[in-house]
Amino acid sequence: MRLEDWYYTDVEKNMTSNTEEIYRIAGWVFDSPTYPDGAPIVTSAIVKIENGVAITRSGHEYELGRKNEAVKAMEEGIPVIEEARMYVRDLMVDPPKDLQSPDLAEQLLNAKTRQGVMLEGRNTDGNIMVGEILHQDGNYFTIKASAGRSIKDFFKLTEQKVYVCSVFGY
Repeated sequence: MRLEDWYYTDVEKNMTSNTEEIYRIAGWVFDSPTYPDGAPIVTSAIVKIENGVAITRSGHEYELGRKNEAVKAMEEGIPVIEEARMYVRDLMVDPPKDLQSPDLAEQLLNAKTRQGVMLEGRNTDGNIMVGEILHQDGNYFTIKASAGRSIKDFFKLTEQKVYVCSVFGY
């Protein structure tokens, strides 16, 4: 049998030793005598993984195909956004130089703008991420996002790579 788009799930402590963690794997199964191709399953506890094959406590062997991309992204420290929206927005070309100056409102009014495609969504930590899309490669986006939360940090933009499970809008 083969598992595609798989990921580890159900981490728990072994009841006998109380130290060893037990894992299961969830994914889409193919070439199974029991399930149709592409059926979602969760394996029984994994005993070992050897040469790309997961062996379960019940004796089943699963060839591990492609790992779930969202999980891979998280393991690499890339924020994952479950659902994002794209929209067009006017962007400032010349942000104000001194955000503490008394004429901030006038500087904002006089700043030049251009249109950019924006991405907005909530990452797995629950934080809202908003940024201009600089590049897209499949579900991976590079966005120019705000580096801080205060008004002083608002225009300190940095490039951030994110993984988006599904996108709508625009």
